[in-house]
Amino acid sequence: MAFAQKVEWEITSGCNLHCAHCNASTGGDDLGHEQLLELARQLGELHPETVSLTGGEPTLHPLLPQIARVLSEAGVRVQIITNGTTLTASLIEELVESGVSMVWVSLDGPGPEHDALRGEVGVFERALDGIRQLKRRRVPFGILTTLVEANRSRYKDLSPLVRKLRPLYWYVWLATPT
Repeated sequence: MAFAQKVEWEITSGCNLHCAHCNASTGGDDLGHEQLLELARQLGELHPETVSLTGGEPTLHPLLPQIARVLSEAGVRVQIITNGTTLTASLIEELVESGVSMVWVSLDGPGPEHDALRGEVGVFERALDGIRQLKRRRVPFGILTTLVEANRSRYKDLSPLVRKLRPLYWYVWLATPT
């Protein structure tokens, strides 16, 4: 049996935002620190091509750099999927030193639409600040756009900004309410 080459791993259900299309901000029964590190070791032994660490908001988890290091030392390409609001120069440096090779940042529309979907005024600008920090450090990044009814007609308005930011990828996907 072949193992999946790309893995998306939710390392935490906690988040700093309250997105309309997600229930992660409530937190939940996350694994303990030793369990997370053991799972990272086991996953590394399976040698998937890529593991994307996500959540909730993975940058809020104190073990994120350690988990990334365990995976990258096992030869796994490590990516982070984040809302971008907590990306600082020091955190980015720590992630790069831990072997993170790419960061995906969520942008769901022009400023007001993004803020409305993410449940807080100003998060669009904070996400852009995070992207600017990635660019300064020359960390490869992509942009993820989640389409829901509220922003489906406006995502095209994001295109000029995405072109200006020059991500490696812009991934647009349709969220299905559950």
